[in-house]
Amino acid sequence: MLSKDLGRVTYLSKNETQELLALKQQWGFKDPRLEKSMENCDICANDVFRTSWGNTGVSRSAFDPPPAMNAAPSSSQNIDYEAVVKAVTEQVCKELGLSA
Repeated sequence: MLSKDLGRVTYLSKNETQELLALKQQWGFKDPRLEKSMENCDICANDVFRTSWGNTGVSRSAFDPPPAMNAAPSSSQNIDYEAVVKAVTEQVCKELGLSA
């Protein structure tokens, strides 16, 4: 009955997970997923943590794990940040009825 009230299990997207981890860090909580050695790992469905579940007596029984996510693309692209900022600024000003 309680689980019905709580609703379905909904997995967070990679961006949502990163936002929550950033908040966690901002509030002073440590998390191994924020360490430099874990920089490009799949933080939403990382197998590193699943192997330790058995040691704590936790077992997965309520739902299946989330599907694996693709690794983040390398940042070797040349992004024109000035153009991106300009385009975003113009769009925001347009929506607010202001001139950029």
